[in-house]
Amino acid sequence: MILGKYNEENQRKKELLEAEEKKLAESTVVGSRCKVTIQNAPHRLGTVMYSGLVDGLAGYWIGVKYDEPLGKNDGS
Repeated sequence: MILGKYNEENQRKKELLEAEEKKLAESTVVGSRCKVTIQNAPHRLGTVMYSGLVDGLAGYWIGVKYDEPLGKNDGS
């Protein structure tokens, strides 16, 4: 059994997921309205403030400013 980065099938799946994630992030327009859905939590409405890569983190990220204040973070 081949595991991790040496498993070609898993690598292809990972590459396809990354390509799909990139496509979705690139098609998300900053300033557009959105509804955030998280399992076992109420829906939240907001505005897309950022879409792209974040230094030090893997993958593509979408930054959302909620209409209603939520949490203790300052957005940085």
